[in-house]
Amino acid sequence: MLTYKEILNAFTIKLDKAFFDVDIFTDDTQNDFDKGCFYVQLLPLKQIILTRELNQKGFILSIKFYQETNKSKIDLLDIESKLQNEFSRTIEIKDRTLTIDSTESEILKDDVDYYLDFLITVYYADDVHIEKENFDNMTDVDISFSTS
Repeated sequence: MLTYKEILNAFTIKLDKAFFDVDIFTDDTQNDFDKGCFYVQLLPLKQIILTRELNQKGFILSIKFYQETNKSKIDLLDIESKLQNEFSRTIEIKDRTLTIDSTESEILKDDVDYYLDFLITVYYADDVHIEKENFDNMTDVDISFSTS
């Protein structure tokens, strides 16, 4: 069973290897944008019950890249291309390989400057942790028949 924390950690490790010189944040933080940074957030999707012990889960991973102030909007296209290459097919998480179902990106503008919003959608099947009841085995059975 994968936890959302393990999934988020795997994505940030892969992102850090590809962009080792860029800061990565996973919670709300104030950054002065003297240099570019990533803000990564995992958004769980609905869970569908497949069987008694298996669920389909999904999530959207949002990777926002805020560039240095006064950089060109065109520079964000290089970051977008690199993200597309890094997250194009699968990602390894613990002993599992999850398939990336889709990616999409958009260059947006906020009050400060332009930023890149890169979204990764993943659906996967996962085990349900169910406590199994342990019962004592029956040793003797006494059966009595009455004849009337």
